[in-house]
Amino acid sequence: MDGDLHILEVVLNHDQILYGLVRYNTIGLVLQVKDIENQINIINDAPAVELSEYYTKSEVDGLISDAAIGDVDLSNYYNKTETDEKLELKFNISDQIDAYTKAEDDALLLLKADKTELIDAYSKNETDEKLKLKLNVSDQIDSYTKAEDDALLLLNVDKTELIDAYSKTEAYELLTFKLNIADQINAYNNTEADALLDYKLNNSDQIDAYNKSEADAILDDK
Repeated sequence: MDGDLHILEVVLNHDQILYGLVRYNTIGLVLQVKDIENQINIINDAPAVELSEYYTKSEVDGLISDAAIGDVDLSNYYNKTETDEKLELKFNISDQIDAYTKAEDDALLLLKADKTELIDAYSKNETDEKLKLKLNVSDQIDSYTKAEDDALLLLNVDKTELIDAYSKTEAYELLTFKLNIADQINAYNNTEADALLDYKLNNSDQIDAYNKSEADAILDDK
């Protein structure tokens, strides 16, 4: 209640300063007073704060003053310089347990990648050499080189002792021999056939047949 009276006194003094002895009970002033009253009520209704774990301003100032003159026990604390040194030592320590430095890691990786005694593996050069050897080997089993294949094909096509087959020249010779043979069985050549036909047609001893003159004479007699 004393607080409310104090606030009201402040408001009245404020009015007197601004407007002299004349008081104006305006809407804005009433609202302002109500707002102040609400804030006071909130503060009064708030639960009490336990301040045993806090320092007052005077206590804080005293602690700062003691620290400045060296009365505070700092044996369990590190200053800024000591803290920086310990952090730097931790980051730069060279004998860390179960760990390698960046240089050591790079060296190990390089050694692993470039070592020549890899188990069950060949280097690129060895692989290329083995592939080249396999492709160029001259005594491959059950296999011929390109030159050998070409030679065999050429030999197969041009050989003269083909079984059950004649060359082109032999075929022509056999056909010519067959067509020009003089002792063909039961057959006459062109000359013999013409001679036989001429002989048959000009034969004067044809049986039961007359020539044209004889036929004409017989017809005239009749």
